[in-house]
Amino acid sequence: MPTEEELEKTYSQMATDDLLYMMARKGDYTGEAIDAATRELQRRKVSPTEIKSAHAIEDPYKKLWMENCLYDLTIWQKAAYYFLSLPVWIGYRIIRLNSFGYYRSGWASYKPQGFILKSQQSAYYQITGIAFFVLSIILYHATTIGGGAIIFFSTWILGFGLSFVFDLAYNRQRLSGKLRDAIDAGELPWGV
Repeated sequence: MPTEEELEKTYSQMATDDLLYMMARKGDYTGEAIDAATRELQRRKVSPTEIKSAHAIEDPYKKLWMENCLYDLTIWQKAAYYFLSLPVWIGYRIIRLNSFGYYRSGWASYKPQGFILKSQQSAYYQITGIAFFVLSIILYHATTIGGGAIIFFSTWILGFGLSFVFDLAYNRQRLSGKLRDAIDAGELPWGV
């Protein structure tokens, strides 16, 4: 841990805007670091009002990060997660029949890249895809008049349409709103 003298030397070389940015994020620094930054700002004759209003300084990466986490899946990605999640999962399990390995699904692979909305949407389309697939199988077996295959495929495709419309009309706005609220509060919104 740096000494008080090292902190003062480092902060004396920093720009005032960087020190104010630091004051806006006090929780990211130790008490000694904040005290040293405050003394340096006072030495530069920065008013206490300006120091207190430092929280209004915009993080230069916040906009980029927010755009990244609110980036939407394309229609083709949505269709792939909807229609292919079950066959891929089953194929994976058959290939690794004797293994207890971890299945890395679509929403897990978006997480390290910061694509939070994509992560949430891929989970949504995988779940709805499997649910409508099961419903299609039930309707296929319940059909007594023939044409079960037509009912199966039409139900599954209609399910994608319903899932897509619901996602556009409600789900995406709800997730985006929660993400924006979490970002504005300075939280990492993975529990959305």
